[in-house]
Amino acid sequence: MSTYLVAFVVCDYKVVRNVTGHNITVSVFAPPTMISQAGYALQVASHIFDFYNNFFGVKYPLPKQDLIAIPDFGAGAMENWGLITYRETALMFDGNHTSSWAQQGVAVVIAHELAHQWFGNLVTMSW
Repeated sequence: MSTYLVAFVVCDYKVVRNVTGHNITVSVFAPPTMISQAGYALQVASHIFDFYNNFFGVKYPLPKQDLIAIPDFGAGAMENWGLITYRETALMFDGNHTSSWAQQGVAVVIAHELAHQWFGNLVTMSW
């Protein structure tokens, strides 16, 4: 693993979880006041995870993948190995207030960051 991919977070967040068809535990962490907005991200991430495992033909080597919403996160997201960090607006979805354009944006960012688990994380430059 490249050293720039190491991440850990200490927080008092809530979590929603799902186990994919490939037996990978996918978890979405969010502040307690936003955990009700994490279901869409969990659904998308779980579906995309199974799709990528089948499409790439390379099994994801970790037993879990965590996604976490961080307030005031400078980047849109970062593909840390096993713990992807997201700006809150790039991960949370509220069906009553979030536009369909923003909903699509959440799915695109999740798909992009999960692809990095294979390209850039699992396969990375030797230097």
